[in-house]
Amino acid sequence: MTNRERRVLRWGAALIAVLLAMRTVPRGLRWFAGRHAELESRAFVVARMRADLSGMNALADSVARVRAELIGLDSLLLEAHTDVGAFAEMSLRLRELADRYALDVRETAQETDTASAPPFRRIRIRVSLAADSRGLLGALHALATEVPVLTVDSLNVKAQSPASNPEVLDVEAALTGWYVDREGGT
Repeated sequence: MTNRERRVLRWGAALIAVLLAMRTVPRGLRWFAGRHAELESRAFVVARMRADLSGMNALADSVARVRAELIGLDSLLLEAHTDVGAFAEMSLRLRELADRYALDVRETAQETDTASAPPFRRIRIRVSLAADSRGLLGALHALATEVPVLTVDSLNVKAQSPASNPEVLDVEAALTGWYVDREGGT
């Protein structure tokens, strides 16, 4: 092979290399730029997630503190830990109020109530009774001030006919109490 042929071969190889480089280098640069942009966006997402998670630790600590304070209110709640126990405890409390304030409890029935704020659950009962005004006021005051606190959601008071007994009032009330649900997933 002569010098001239070698030179032509070198120039041809160089020309082919330049043509290949002109086709592959821009593709490579685009690929590299795309990977770089993707890496930057992932780094941004990771940084944002880290910032969000650092705030979550403070929130989790706050939730734990509030939950502990709420459970500290346990003395204001019913002692029962199930719906059945809470209904029995509220019925017993009503019987005690009936004895203390001369109330005639005619009927107590549990109402369906789906309200809950774990680990707390609410129980509602409907009670029908007869009482004089003094006994009714004493019982309402006791419900609002004694522990555990029971709230009166609705109260319907009707006077009996004057011919039968003007002093007796027919009372229907819906009462609510809260308890800590230890079985339902705290």
